[in-house]
Amino acid sequence: MAPFPNLGDDALQPPKVAAPAVTADEGAGGHSLSLNLSAASWVEVIGQDGTRLEYGLLPAGTSKTWRSDQPLDVRIGNVVGAQVSIDGQPVTLDGFRHANVAHFRMQIADGKAAAASL
Repeated sequence: MAPFPNLGDDALQPPKVAAPAVTADEGAGGHSLSLNLSAASWVEVIGQDGTRLEYGLLPAGTSKTWRSDQPLDVRIGNVVGAQVSIDGQPVTLDGFRHANVAHFRMQIADGKAAAASL
């Protein structure tokens, strides 16, 4: 019989690999919509012309900024793990939240951008 080392629970666990943070700045324009995720979230950002600027599941640690001079429609799933700002000002998502999904539009009026209901 050959002796074998004691394989505790630590030896059976796969190594944990941290997901890389994703940082991006997309588009051109005078106004910005920034998103910082502390938890994985499903995100959809649609331009005024109907073009999808973002669509899919983004991992925790993602920071993205979209720039535009036109309104943007935004949907964020798992909203408890998301922080949003428009032109550097934080947006409170509670008023746009249904269950754990936020729906809002980055509306531009009189040269200022703000979140508005869809």
